[in-house]
Parts: sequence; C-alpha cells; structure tokens
Amino acid sequence: MALSRFRPPARFWLATLAAPLLALPLEARTLESSPAGPPAAIQDPVASEPDEMAALQARFDSLSAELDAAMAKFWEDYQAAAGEDEEVDVGTYPVIQFYPQFDELAEAGLPDAMFWTLGNMPFDQHSGYAAALERALVAAPDDDQVLPLLLYLHWSITGDGTAELAAIDRYIANGSAKYGLTARFAKARVLASHEGNAEDHSAAVAILEELSKISRTFPGQEEVVTDLFVLQHLGIGMLAPELVGVDVDGQPVHLSDYRGKVLVLDFWGFW
Repeated sequence: MALSRFRPPARFWLATLAAPLLALPLEARTLESSPAGPPAAIQDPVASEPDEMAALQARFDSLSAELDAAMAKFWEDYQAAAGEDEEVDVGTYPVIQFYPQFDELAEAGLPDAMFWTLGNMPFDQHSGYAAALERALVAAPDDDQVLPLLLYLHWSITGDGTAELAAIDRYIANGSAKYGLTARFAKARVLASHEGNAEDHSAAVAILEELSKISRTFPGQEEVVTDLFVLQHLGIGMLAPELVGVDVDGQPVHLSDYRGKVLVLDFWGFW
C-alpha cells in the first residue's frame, strides 16, 4: 500500500485577515531555479473566460466526488484487511491515483485545484512543491485558502526550503494587503525550523520581533509571541525559564531549586 504525505485538504482551510503590508529590514533570500514544471502535455494556457472556469470547476467537483467514493472504498477494504494475519495489498492510495487529474486542472488555472495539489502532493513529486506554491500564490493571492497554507507552510517543506522562501519573498514584494503580515510570519517559521543555523535563527527572531510590535490584529498574531519565546528561551543550551508548581503534598516547587542537578521533567496530557 502506497500512502502520500497527509496534509489538511484545501477545502478545510478557511480564515479571514485584514492587515497592510509592513516592510521589514531583512534581505530577501536569493531564489534558486525552481524545479521543472509539469509535463508539457498539460501546460495549457490559463483559463480566463467564465465559461471555461465554470467547466473546470465542474470537473473539479466531479473529481472530488469520485475521490471521496474511492477513499471510502479504500478505507473499507483497509479495515477489512486489518484483521488478517498476513499483510494484504489494498491497492494504491486513491489520492495518488487522482493527483494527475487534479494537477491538470491546476495547470489550466483553477485555484481550488492548485490548493488541492499543495495539500495532497505525493512524496515522490515533492520536488515540485515550490513551483506549485508559487503557482497558487500568483493565481489567487487573496484566496481564503492562502491563509492556512501560510500558517502551516513550515510543516510542508522538506529540505531547507530555499525555493519556497523565495516564493514567499516575491509574494510579499508583490503586495497583499490581506495576507502580507501572515506571509512574513510564515517566513519566520520556515527559517526557525532550520535547527543549528544561527543566521536563519536570528532572521526569524528579527521578523517575529517586528511582528510582535504591531497593534492591529492579523491571523497568526497570537502565535507570534509564543514562537518568539520558544526561539529566545527554549533552545538547547539556554537557561530554562522558571517553572512553579506544587508537589504531591501541596508544597510549592520551583524549577530553579534544582539548578545544577540532574532533573527529568515529564510533560503529559490527554488528547
């Protein structure tokens, strides 16, 4: 059974945002050449006429219904096979089978298909993620589906994300009053994910510090302070912030009381 990386489907991404673009004193990264685009056979001109877009949308809706049915059958077969002693082949994951058809619609200019491909791109095609990201940002910069794409972009990038960061820089430079600040937050999160890279760590902190000074609200704003705290206080080798609690006898306990000693902290919870 072949499975693709899971990402939240584009149709579940909804949010609102209103904030003007704010220039930050950071140099944009240099873009390396993006991976080769889709096969020439599906590089048709972007649809622009309403009738063409309506036809593409109708095809997208039909494909989505077919995929839902295929997924239901796949999981039904999977659950039936789960009780078998021997491994049972339940076939190819439906998303992988349907992906080329959705990608064709994306290449034809349908935004919903563009965001769908970003949320469901198979592992073996992930080298094209940056190009698909830019395709969506250019075609539909203010679409509501851009917001969750930006907020969780750092989860979807493999490697150092150089090409994806360049796409974000161009998106910011082109201007989006609706999502400009969140795009900067997305850039900070990608940079912060580069563990051990002091330069990227400092750049992420600088972006987050600028964003933390903005009084008007924007999606991701509440997480800016949290991300900044983590980068400045919870890194390996940093002095742990004070923790205060009570022991089993109700007596106060301070983390600082154990400084210089070997201490094991067990964080747990219910989900």
